[in-house]
Amino acid sequence: MSGLVSDDAVHDAACAALAVIERAGGESRLAGGCVRDRLRGVVPKDYDIATTTLPRETTRIFRAAGYRTIPTGIKHGTITLLSPAGAIEITTLRRDIETDGRHVTKIVFSKSFAADAARRDFTINAMFEDRRGQVYDFFQGRRDLQAKRLAFVGDPAQRIEEDYLRIMRLFRFQAQLGFEPRQDALAAVRDRCTGLAGISQERITAELLATLSIADIVAVVQAMQTCGVLAVILPELSALLPLAEIARSAAIDAPYRWLARLALLLGELTSPQLEATLRRLKLSNQQQRLVLTLLLNIPRITTLPARRSAMMALLDDIERHAPRHAFLQIYYPIWKLCSIEGAFHPNLSLLHDCETQFGALRRHALPLRGTDLMQAFALESSPVVGELLQRLQTHYRDGEWQTRAEGLALAEQLLLALRGSL
Repeated sequence: MSGLVSDDAVHDAACAALAVIERAGGESRLAGGCVRDRLRGVVPKDYDIATTTLPRETTRIFRAAGYRTIPTGIKHGTITLLSPAGAIEITTLRRDIETDGRHVTKIVFSKSFAADAARRDFTINAMFEDRRGQVYDFFQGRRDLQAKRLAFVGDPAQRIEEDYLRIMRLFRFQAQLGFEPRQDALAAVRDRCTGLAGISQERITAELLATLSIADIVAVVQAMQTCGVLAVILPELSALLPLAEIARSAAIDAPYRWLARLALLLGELTSPQLEATLRRLKLSNQQQRLVLTLLLNIPRITTLPARRSAMMALLDDIERHAPRHAFLQIYYPIWKLCSIEGAFHPNLSLLHDCETQFGALRRHALPLRGTDLMQAFALESSPVVGELLQRLQTHYRDGEWQTRAEGLALAEQLLLALRGSL
């Protein structure tokens, strides 16, 4: 394990904030994840400060020093300091007296860093660091960092019962850090995982997707299944997990790894079951469209006619349901890599070649418009014009005409056939 990382701009700003509180007679230290990350040799994403000063006093101190603050969580002792290098959360030391399984319902502000550490989740998140680099470790978090071990602070059962979402955080940290949970932590999870049913679905889904986005999660998924967590949060799953495919999907770009993994986990569901599950998970509309587009188009790929126009129509449909995401960048890599049923059907390669060669043509407007057809053939706006345009587009994409004149000549033939069928 590395020592403390070199200072960065936000660290300098955080240390300056510590000095402001010290000059005003208070005591403050960096807290939690930023200390953990610095000890690991990683530049923290953000910084938190714990202080002996009360929220209103903290606000007064920083305003007097020329800083802007936001009262983001005064009830629980938190203000946000707007430093030149970014936002820093500053929270008064406290003891949590009562919780409801997710939120703290009664707190007492404190002057003790040890008491504040005792309310935190994991030992590696319960350390403090002063502005001179001195680390304060009340629960052997540094030892657990060195051993790459995840341990709850104090009694694992109590920590979980205070906030059942800590179960999901345990597995996210296991995946994110590559640490191994202690056996007493896993035992407490097994005995209490049903408590997740009382947590908001949005929070569970956010933690699940964050975990699924991490590269190496096979051991984590197995642990979640063994502890009974998957049965609680994804009861729709079959007993057989696609672990080999989950491992291979680590190669998918990080922003879409969750999509590949969730599709693998839910790939055996029928269309109605899938839609119901996505609604239950409370994914955003965009996330639901991504999953549905990925899974529901597999049968279409396997039965796709070997015509360019048919391939382009399917590609159109994919983009219509996920307009900001490209077939080549998202869907093709996932279909190819994850061994979802039908992913290696020859038509997938044909779709790839079609998009590579004719993607610009697919997005190109027809050389003819509806008004051109109406003028050329004395048509009024009607379903006939729309049908004629659709048939012209099919022939255009199949390379059967290119110029306006060729299009009008073909339109005349198509119109005769249309009128003959009416």
